[in-house]
Amino acid sequence: MDRAPWTHVGLALLQLLLISCLPREYTVINENCPGAEWNIMCRECCEYDQIQCICPGQKERVGYTIPCCRNEENECDSCLIHPGCTIFENCKSCRNGSWGGTLDNFYIKGIYCAECRAGWYGGDCMRCGQVLQASRGHILLEGYPLNARCEWTIHVQAGFNIELRFYMLSLEFDYMCQYDYVEVRDGDNLDSRIIKKFCGNERPPPIRSTGSSLHVFFQSDGSKNFDGFHAVFEEITACSLSPCLHDGTCILDKSSTYKCACLAGYTGNRCENLVMCRTPGAPAHGIVEGDDFKYAGYSLKGSHVAYCQLDGTWSTHHPECVLDEKNCSDPGGPLNGYRRVVEDTGLLNGRYAKIGTVIAFFCNNSYVLSGNEQRTCQDDGEWSGKQPICIKACREPKMPDLVRQKVLPMQVQSRETPLHQLYSSAVIKQKLEIYPTKKPALPFGDLPPGYQHLHTQLQYECISPFYRRLGSSRRTCLKTGKWSGRAPVCIPICGKAENITLQKTVTSIRWPWQAAIYRMANGVKENSLQKGGWILICSGALVNERTVVVAAHCVTDLGKIIVLKTAELKVVLGKFYRDDDRDEKTIQNLRISAIIVHPNYDPILLDSDIAIIKLLDKARISSHVQPICLSSSHDLTSSAEYLKIMVTGWKVLADIKDPGYKNDTIRMGAVQMVDSLLCEQQYEDNGIQVSVTDSMFCAKQDHTAFSNICPAETGGIAAITLPGKASPELRWHLMGLVSWGYDKTCSLELYSGYTKALPFKDWIEKNLK
Repeated sequence: MDRAPWTHVGLALLQLLLISCLPREYTVINENCPGAEWNIMCRECCEYDQIQCICPGQKERVGYTIPCCRNEENECDSCLIHPGCTIFENCKSCRNGSWGGTLDNFYIKGIYCAECRAGWYGGDCMRCGQVLQASRGHILLEGYPLNARCEWTIHVQAGFNIELRFYMLSLEFDYMCQYDYVEVRDGDNLDSRIIKKFCGNERPPPIRSTGSSLHVFFQSDGSKNFDGFHAVFEEITACSLSPCLHDGTCILDKSSTYKCACLAGYTGNRCENLVMCRTPGAPAHGIVEGDDFKYAGYSLKGSHVAYCQLDGTWSTHHPECVLDEKNCSDPGGPLNGYRRVVEDTGLLNGRYAKIGTVIAFFCNNSYVLSGNEQRTCQDDGEWSGKQPICIKACREPKMPDLVRQKVLPMQVQSRETPLHQLYSSAVIKQKLEIYPTKKPALPFGDLPPGYQHLHTQLQYECISPFYRRLGSSRRTCLKTGKWSGRAPVCIPICGKAENITLQKTVTSIRWPWQAAIYRMANGVKENSLQKGGWILICSGALVNERTVVVAAHCVTDLGKIIVLKTAELKVVLGKFYRDDDRDEKTIQNLRISAIIVHPNYDPILLDSDIAIIKLLDKARISSHVQPICLSSSHDLTSSAEYLKIMVTGWKVLADIKDPGYKNDTIRMGAVQMVDSLLCEQQYEDNGIQVSVTDSMFCAKQDHTAFSNICPAETGGIAAITLPGKASPELRWHLMGLVSWGYDKTCSLELYSGYTKALPFKDWIEKNLK
């Protein structure tokens, strides 16, 4: 039931009163927004400054509001009613229906969609699923948004079963159906036995329940939405499965069990027993096979089939054979296949067929039909089309994303085995003259689309130069009808960046795995530390298309293990300049789906200072956005203190009023590892007590190499070049994350603390899936 308007006004006044009583540094986050995308537009802000509001349409200044809820452009939120604003726009789009709501409907009734698409309902067209209790019906879901979740429960009359048929299925495909999928369970809830999970666009066979309920569950992830699905359900009985044999009639009783009414000549619970009769005499010019009168070149006058009756007599007497003018000889079935009569106007003793007879042809397993699937006996006594053949073939494997497939020309391969070495060339020559080698027969006949001949080879390569292939580069169609090798897949190339050397002294180097971590500046007045409501707080390392590794202190409250909300953070990739406006054509603003902090993280000692950010949006790999490799088995021992490590990151405490702010780019510098005891001693000499644990290392800036970075001010990442596994080419590996340092002006001799990446490699890889 809709609440009265005065109820909303009262709640709004109470909310304003509560906000005005809060401490100035406290931030109120509105958790009752209609959707995740409203978290920015509908948040509340504790402010005491008068903010002049602007109508969204005419851009006219219409007065002031206190407090002011701002949008991303730092203007008054168009979702709120301000004095002088009479239009309602840019507030909410109706993703699963047509827009048609009015301002009053939205604020008083919560309705802003005029009509929802099939399968969706509610004022916002964002609700789906229902309980269906009927003997028949359908489930239709036209399109679906990201991160949808729908449940349908079907109930029919007790004692009956349900048959569910999919007439359309259009979902994102995955071999494991782990992204967008429909799941059917044999019962009325999610704890019932699962029957099957479906995705892609291949319609599944009919599904039958064992009871009177079925549960249908649909879920989509954060990317790639398709057309949806359409399924029809119907109440079925024990007779729906046609249990009675030999054309017996199935009859249901009151207990929903069945009985069979058998035709004459059959007995038994399922009409499975035949009453025996003596074989009747054959008509002139004809013969009898089983219970069917067969004939050669003649048409039967009278009943075509005789049934043995319960009294031991036949149902048909004295059939006659009349000579045909024209008929077709039986074409037979193809080798490695068989034929079946579709429209039977009479097969003549297995050798002839009457005009109009239609025969369908089929192949055995691992064989594919080449030629006409059906042939018809024509008026001239000839069969239509050509006789098909069955060819050994393989169905083409499905193409993964970013993989290009090429069919290679067919060729005969020749290989020598060790046994050939036992024979001399003279003996081999003599054998070949007496017994010339037969060339293998090449396949003949055309195949239907989607199939390849035996011995056909497929070659694979990645479409993008930023990806590398896993799996077989070439697969061959085997005699078993299967493909050799393993299915290929393309994954991003890690740790490879163009024109990066430690000897460069310029600041134009782009680090494609560098991720900028921003935090929402709620309740903070606009100053030199924020721009557009977001503050750059740390740097992270992109390790695959959906995962960023970052220091745990960047995603938790200061000195606590409380994880920040995903809506309070965002990840920006492809960034080079400190000023966001300079990189607007290359940057990718990505939302976050989950934040995973290492279970051993200690916010006091900063031990195990590492976390994983899972991206809701998939990163687009390009020359500006690429992952870094995880640390190899190269151990960080005391002998590694002479290793040169590159530290990169932005100066997070930059002043936007500084004239050089717009041209400030990512900072970089080489550092050298130092002994942990020296590190602890230096901090103790400066009045700071630190403990360097096994998950940390200390480093100082390398005065022999170029550097324009103060690691402790960047929250940056440390990387090192090591040979790759597949080639000696140097690859960049994640060495560590900047964790702690001095709280004063940087000097070449000051030490900074880092979290090692290598001890956490297994934990990171476990959370990549």
